[in-house]
Amino acid sequence: MAEFTDGPQLTGPAPTAAQLEAAKPYRIAGYASVWNNPGEAPFANSQQLITEAKEWLATGHVLNVGITAGTDFPDWE
Repeated sequence: MAEFTDGPQLTGPAPTAAQLEAAKPYRIAGYASVWNNPGEAPFANSQQLITEAKEWLATGHVLNVGITAGTDFPDWE
């Protein structure tokens, strides 16, 4: 997209009206939590989670994975 020349940084000036218009076809229509296991041990059902991720991707969806890492994370410095 030639209109966006700033690169991957999340800094800089606000988008222009033309840039906002050019971005409209790429707007996210919605989202869902694929892995939300409150109260369960981490990875208690990892095979099920992997299967769900594969099914999600196979239907043409995008899968964005985030990991929360605190200062107790190994090699945090």
